[in-house]
Formats: sequence, C-alpha cells, structure tokens
Amino acid sequence: MFKPKAILMPVDLNAESHAALKYAAALARHYGARVVVQNVQDAELPPNLMSLPEHLISGRESEWLRVLKQQMTTRCSDEQLRGLRVDAIFSGGVPQEEILKATRQQGCDLIVMEATARIRTRSEHIGSTAEAVLAASDVPVLLVRSVQRHFVYQTHGGPEIALNRIVLATAFEEKDQHARMMAIDLAGQFSSKLSVVTVMEQISLLRTLLPGTAVKYEETFRENAESAFRALEAQAPGLKIERIIRDGAAYREIVHFSAETEADLLVIGASAKGSWMLGSNAERVARLAPCPILVVG
Repeated sequence: MFKPKAILMPVDLNAESHAALKYAAALARHYGARVVVQNVQDAELPPNLMSLPEHLISGRESEWLRVLKQQMTTRCSDEQLRGLRVDAIFSGGVPQEEILKATRQQGCDLIVMEATARIRTRSEHIGSTAEAVLAASDVPVLLVRSVQRHFVYQTHGGPEIALNRIVLATAFEEKDQHARMMAIDLAGQFSSKLSVVTVMEQISLLRTLLPGTAVKYEETFRENAESAFRALEAQAPGLKIERIIRDGAAYREIVHFSAETEADLLVIGASAKGSWMLGSNAERVARLAPCPILVVG
C-alpha cells in the first residue's frame, strides 16, 4: 500500500501561490508523514542556515541569507503545517538535480511541486524543472497548479482529501505498470471511482490514408485493450473500473476526458519512453490538465 513517510516540497519563497503546500500538508497529515521544505538557490548556502544565530547573518553581505531564513521560517510556520514534523533545507545548484538529490538524502518517497511556481528567487520557472524531475525521479511526483480542480479542501475539522474520481491514462505497457498499480491502490484507499483511459493515437491518420489497414488496426487495438482491462480488473478484485478507449491526439483525449468527468486526480506513468506517455504529450497533459497529476516512474 502506498503510504509515504516523507514528502519533499520544493518551493519558491517569493511566490504567493501555496497550492503545493496545501497538498503536502494534507497528505502528510493523512499518512503521518514528515514534510521536507526545500528551496534552491544559484549560490552556495551554509548547510546549517536555519540554525545559524541571527548575529552571524546580520551584516550587509549576509542580508540575503537573513531574508531567506526569515522567508523559510514564515513558510514552515504556515497554519496548514501545524502539528506536523517539518524540516527546512536550502540547496545551491541546478534545481532538478538538487531536488532529486534531496529526495534521496532525505528519504522522501513523494514529491509535491507546483507546475507554475519557481523554486529559485530569480527567473527560472518550474515548468522545465518539473519536466526534468518527472522524467528522472524514482519516486512519484504530484504536480499541482493553483487554478484547477482540487481534491483537498479545508473544513472546520481540518483538511479533507476528497478523491472521488481518479483517471488513469495508460498505454498498457510494462513500463507504466507502477502507475497502474498506484491508481488501483489509491482508488482502494479512498473508495474512488477509477476510470482507465487508453488512446488509439494513429487511427485518424490511418483512416484517411489506409482505410483497410485502419479497420484491422482498430480491431486489434480494441481486442488487446479489452484483454488488458480484464487483466487489470483481476488485480483489483472488488474495485469497479470504468473502461475507456478514445481515439485522437493522446494528450487532448486525456485532458478532455478528465475535464468531462470532473476528475480529481490524473495518474500517468513516467517510464513509458517508447509510447505517447512521455515527451510532448505528457508535457501538454501536465500543462493543460484540469486537476492535479500524479506521475509514477
């Protein structure tokens, strides 16, 4: 069963959006996990910055360090993190490399990051950073945006996780097996409805250029997909799975279906390097998805 023990949350300390914080805090509270808040800078920083006495960083040359420490303290003192174990770390270097390094060093088994935030104090956006992290991370990455459908809500009793519908986008390849198992696991944990979507991406072109071949291709695709659906259902006894086969551009069909069904979470695999599940399609899905995305390597 998926039960993260430590959640890494890379942050831009100057950003106003706290979408990632909401999810990291709610998931940490649900699973009893530790939250590691990370900020990456261009310059090298003292590894013990958060514990340095104020008089050591009060000079003019150290003013930026004092500001960073103050900003991190404020972020980690957010009401949503109250009662949780929170560790704050600073890193200096290339953002994606530092995020992956911190994941290993801190023993994190989930990364929660914003798609449109910045983790540096300058101009590098997390879009390219997120793409690099998604492709290389050994642990699942939850990618969120401030403007989208959310599955974490604040109530009088605290944060509530409402995963009513999960959409799994899969090519039914061996390399995205972990994503399929994760979707089944989460649907079971949260009693979610699980919709499994696979896409015939080449069929439209074949129908135009080679109609005879298109008919055979579609028949074979549907037979293989139905067989894969049955195998997936056999791995999840008692879980009702909605089977969806769409045709068209993969990223567009995945995004449209997620929007049509008001999905709360979209789960995709990060390791299917030979299919439509990586590259421009995954990038477009991440940019256009109407809900948070969990990318599983």
